[in-house]
Amino acid sequence: MLSNYEKPILATEMADLCHLSYSYFSRSFHRLMHMKFNDYLNSIRIREAEKLLISTSGSVTEIAASVGFCTTSYFIKLFKEQMHVSPKQYQKLLAQ
Repeated sequence: MLSNYEKPILATEMADLCHLSYSYFSRSFHRLMHMKFNDYLNSIRIREAEKLLISTSGSVTEIAASVGFCTTSYFIKLFKEQMHVSPKQYQKLLAQ
């Protein structure tokens, strides 16, 4: 998952890879990681986006797509929830 975060990854597929039922996988993942599978995947994607916002001049849309988000608006929403600023504001703050 850490090396394929930019690809569409479904919890059902991960459960199948582990030869577990979806419900058992989901409960076990939450118990071990203290968060839902999709929340964990999105946190990885946001962390990678942070790195790209710092190290590249790519647009927010390009960065969102490159880390696996289907829509820029969803990426911005999650980024704001985790970082308390928009991706563009984050980029500007670090450029100063």
